[in-house]
Amino acid sequence: MILSTILNLRSIALICLCLLLSACEGEIDTNEDAPGSTPSPEQQNLNNNDSFLNAYRVSNLPFTLNDSLSTTDTVYYFVVQLQANHYRQYSFALRNLTGDADIELINAYLNRESWSDNEGTDDELIEYWRDYFDPDDNIVFLKISNRSDSEISYTMEIN
Repeated sequence: MILSTILNLRSIALICLCLLLSACEGEIDTNEDAPGSTPSPEQQNLNNNDSFLNAYRVSNLPFTLNDSLSTTDTVYYFVVQLQANHYRQYSFALRNLTGDADIELINAYLNRESWSDNEGTDDELIEYWRDYFDPDDNIVFLKISNRSDSEISYTMEIN
């Protein structure tokens, strides 16, 4: 009697385990967010660079851009490709401002390295000395933010 009860319990446990495993296996196949439907960055569209994923890629330096930020589209991101194995000073500037804007320098690990938050229409300038070599860290992000209550225009210069 005891042996038959143990066998029955083992059989029930085995059936439950098989049901659980079959349920887990089916979940992966029906997951709509599984790899393959992940977003891909659109990095060369100045009209859609308001997130890190869609940051506008700058790979040729020096670079100059005349642009504007509205009251509804208040942040633009740029990803700057730095020269590999090259130690030098980089300059990131906002000039000819028609309103208050700020600039932030963010490293490849999304840590804020430096920023400029001058008041009003004063130029915003970050000078960045790159004195190290990291093969995985040849990019920096720039975040341009509109701090005015109106649309602003600016000239961004990267040297």
